[in-house]
Amino acid sequence: MKRISRKAFVALSLVAVLSLAGAAMAQEEAYQNGMNYFKSGKYVEAAAEFQALVDEAPAYDYGYFMLGNSFVKLGKTEQAINNFKQAIDLNGEKYVYHHSLATSYQKSRQYRMVTETLNKSESIVEDRYKPAFYTTRGQAFYALKKWSDAINDLEKAKSLKPTEAVLTSLGVSYFKMGHHDKAAGALKSALSKNPKSVTNRQLRAES
Repeated sequence: MKRISRKAFVALSLVAVLSLAGAAMAQEEAYQNGMNYFKSGKYVEAAAEFQALVDEAPAYDYGYFMLGNSFVKLGKTEQAINNFKQAIDLNGEKYVYHHSLATSYQKSRQYRMVTETLNKSESIVEDRYKPAFYTTRGQAFYALKKWSDAINDLEKAKSLKPTEAVLTSLGVSYFKMGHHDKAAGALKSALSKNPKSVTNRQLRAES
């Protein structure tokens, strides 16, 4: 077997290094272009750039995440779900990937999948995401008419970020469980956040 000369080996190594550097530069360019398009609201162009990025770097989890976000903006929920799943398969330690998947399931009214996704990722929720975590899962339980589970999560969401939507769903959940005093209290708080809400006034009157 003919041995390769040192000079030829160095030349081949240089070609390999330059090739890798070129690929890295192309990936960086696709990433920057994608982010620029995304931030400027050009989601079709952003999706094209992120698709090119993951085609070249199929192990790049954040590329799939941003491709999923681009599809969310385009209203293509199933494509978003598929890409968020891919991001999670590559790096399941980032809670934001799981939450984005859960909210995509929520958009398509797959509420059981919302709760399953968030249950699996509960152990890695960072403090800054806890209001969104409890709100999203609580609203999914609400949609599934699992009133006790909804109350449990929505109470936690209320203590962290008491939005009108959280308080309204909490009030209705208490009402469904027969806790009319607690229902009235939650709905009163919801109404105070939006005094013009006809729905909240009606619900409070009923409770």
